[in-house]
Amino acid sequence: MSAPQLWDKISQNPSDSFIADVKEGKVPELPYFIVDQDDAKSKIKAKIDTIKDERFQTSIVTANYGNGKTNILKYLSLYYRQNENIKVLYYRADADNYDIILNLLKIVEDNYTNYIIESVKKLVDEDFDYASLANNYNDNFSAIEEYTKKLFSYNDVNEIRNVFYLGTGRLNSKRYFDKHDLRQLKDYERREILVLFLNLLSQTGRYIIFCIDEVEKIREKSKARFSHFLTSLRELIDLSNKVKGHYLILALTDGVDSNLIQSTNEPLYQRIGQHIIAISPITEKRIKKI
Repeated sequence: MSAPQLWDKISQNPSDSFIADVKEGKVPELPYFIVDQDDAKSKIKAKIDTIKDERFQTSIVTANYGNGKTNILKYLSLYYRQNENIKVLYYRADADNYDIILNLLKIVEDNYTNYIIESVKKLVDEDFDYASLANNYNDNFSAIEEYTKKLFSYNDVNEIRNVFYLGTGRLNSKRYFDKHDLRQLKDYERREILVLFLNLLSQTGRYIIFCIDEVEKIREKSKARFSHFLTSLRELIDLSNKVKGHYLILALTDGVDSNLIQSTNEPLYQRIGQHIIAISPITEKRIKKI
């Protein structure tokens, strides 16, 4: 039997609530089968198909509650669960860590610490031109030149680990930086640090699909936090052309005709508007077919 293609049904026994959910117009809780949503599936697939060739890409999936945003993200997690080169990392939005760049940096740390340490050691042994991972220190990347050189100056895994943690912020007091003769990094400089680590992953053939669900929880916590979240997302998008590969999918409960993002952050909307994917309820015609 041939392997299933993206969006094919993943073998699994459906739950008893499937028909009831469909009759109510809700997308059933079946992440191994995406009902309808051809437009969303087509747009997401197009980005994934080029994940190794394009710069960092972003999509925002919007819909009313119960219209299938989470199913799409969880389907991707199931579909790629045995893929070594593309890893789907599903998380709910963290209302207390509402800077998307720092959030992604934490996700990279949680999932790739050992891999990145081993990769740095290997690249050091190969005398790799690591400056290319940090935009050759052009523009704002000059701020992390010293850090990048220090990271690639060790071939001892414990030293590499400590410097890696200085970059992610896990080790953040001045004394840890002093130990490695480094200037203490500012949080805003971790934007370039994220680019460095993502480029390191793609250089070694590893790509991430970040799936961040329930973004509306940040807005429910605080409008100011949501505004900061959107601003940090704009800053990430502005760095996209410095990152090779990877893909961020955000899911936001919002009316398909709402202008929430535009009204909150017009500069972001100008950048992301064409990449917002609005999901509509299952149609009556589709329900009858099911």
